Amino acid sequence: MEAHARESGIPSTFVHVAFYFENFLTFFPPQKQADGSYTFGFPQGDTPLAGVAIEDAGGVVSAIFDRRADFLGTTVGIVGDDLTGAEYAAVFSRTLGRTVRYNHIPREVYAAFGFPGAGELADMFDFNRRYIPERKADLAASRALYPAMRTFETWVAANRERF
Repeated sequence: MEAHARESGIPSTFVHVAFYFENFLTFFPPQKQADGSYTFGFPQGDTPLAGVAIEDAGGVVSAIFDRRADFLGTTVGIVGDDLTGAEYAAVFSRTLGRTVRYNHIPREVYAAFGFPGAGELADMFDFNRRYIPERKADLAASRALYPAMRTFETWVAANRERF
C-alpha cells in the first residue's frame, strides 16, 4: 500500500507503529512458573523491541495531522519505548513486585508451536531482531510529537491490575 501510494504521487504520510504494549496482556502475558516466578518469550534475542501503548499512537497521528505539510511524503515511526526482552522483564519485575524473566525462543522453535500465525510471528520477531537493531530516533521523534507518550514502565503501572 505504501509503495503504491508513493508511486502514484498521492500526497501521503506513513506511520510505522511499533509492537503494542497491549500484546503483553493478550498474546505474551507473563506465565507463572513452578517456582513462583513468571516468564514470557519470543524470538527477539537481545535486540531491543520497540513498543508503544495503542492509545499513544493516536497522539502522534494527531500531531502529524496538525502539521500536515511538515510530514507529507515522510514515514514516521511511532515508538514509546525501545527495550530488550530482559529490560521488559526488569520493568515487569520492578513494577509488579514479582520476578519476571524473558525467555528467548529461537525462531524455528517458535514457528513450530503450531498455533495459527506462529510462523508469521516468528518471522516478524526474527526480522526485527536481524534488521531493526534499535529505534531510538523514532522514540525521540515520537516523544517530541506527543510529549505525553508513555514509557513501558508507566504503561505497566497504569495497567497493573490487568496483570
